Formats: sequence, C-alpha cells, structure tokens
Amino acid sequence: MKWTSLPPRTSRRGRLLAASIVWSAVGAGLTVAGAVWALRAPAALSAPLLAGGVAIGWAKGRLVLAPMARRNAARILDAPDSAFVGSAFAVRAWALAAGFMALGAGLRRSALPRPWLGLIYLAAGSALLLGARASWAVWRREGGTAREDHISELRNST
Repeated sequence: MKWTSLPPRTSRRGRLLAASIVWSAVGAGLTVAGAVWALRAPAALSAPLLAGGVAIGWAKGRLVLAPMARRNAARILDAPDSAFVGSAFAVRAWALAAGFMALGAGLRRSALPRPWLGLIYLAAGSALLLGARASWAVWRREGGTAREDHISELRNST
C-alpha cells in the first residue's frame, strides 16, 4: 500500500490548505520565538538581530522557499484528487523537516546565546512565512480545480 492511500484522505484543495497551514504555523512559531530571544539582547544589539533575521529570512524565503512552495503545490495538483492528507508534502520534505527539528533541538541545547539563536529562528520563520504566502496564493487561485496551464506555470516558476 502506498502512503498516499492512507486515511485520512482529502482533496487536492484540502492538501493545499494543509500545506499552507503547516508553512504558516511553523513560520509563525519560529518567528515569534526568534523575536523573543533576539529582544533578550542588550538594546544596541536587539534591533540589528531583528533586522538581520528578517532580511536573511526574506532573501531565503524569496529565493528558496517560495519557489519550493509553488513546486510543492504543482506536485499536489498533479496527484490524484483524493489522497492522504500527509501527502501535502513529499516524504523527502517530511524527512527534511525532521532533520531541521533535530537541528533546532541541538541548537537550543548548545552554548549559543539565545539572542543569536533568535537571529537563526527569526530568519527561518520569516522565510517559512514567505513560503506560506506562496502556498496560500495557490490555494486561493485554485478554488478546488486543477488547471493544466496553472500546474505547468507553478512547476516552472523560480
């Protein structure tokens, strides 16, 4: 049995919604944690940490995660209409997420000061929020139907 055939099953639009919610929730959580930790720095360092985290996150989100979210949406739209809700992301993406969770756990236990960890979390979170923005845009545009021209456009987007 393929993992995409497991219950609970949902439509393409449902998987687009699930992906958008995951991108948003994880991005928001990391952004808030990062901002809180960056604000623990002395006043002269807080603003540069916050600005740096958002700037790095914006660049990564724009150049890496937004295109990745659009390719993921194209993959969902190419798949059968009814599939396992967890197939909102490919198995490889889930493995990558688990790796990043392990990395985050390791960093939280490291000697790295929390304000600097805040910079990393803020960058990762704001990048994920830009990916979420791209994912939500596809969810809104699709309205429950998969159009071949739109799938091709998503697959080839940068």
